[in-house]
Amino acid sequence: MASDQGFAECNLCPSARYNNETGRTACDICPPRTIRVNPYDQSAEYAAEAMECNLCDPGYVSVSTRLSCEPCSLGKYQVDDDCVGCNVTANVVQQSQGASTCDRCE
Repeated sequence: MASDQGFAECNLCPSARYNNETGRTACDICPPRTIRVNPYDQSAEYAAEAMECNLCDPGYVSVSTRLSCEPCSLGKYQVDDDCVGCNVTANVVQQSQGASTCDRCE
């Protein structure tokens, strides 16, 4: 939450942004490979996650909007916040979506 009026009132940071410092008025964009759920969804399922950015699962990266995690496509695997192609000359492939490593050819 961020306060635009000092300590008088706090407002939720918009989606894909967070603020985890008491008294701070600015909201920062979520870091790479993280997303933030809809802060206005007050259901119990999302209550804890609405205040922070959440890490994408292995094999998934956050798109530039930081609103969703997308799986790496066929032939690619996740490195940091990017999907990169497997090096075929190193005898490795990736035949499934959402991978965090390449598989060795046999």
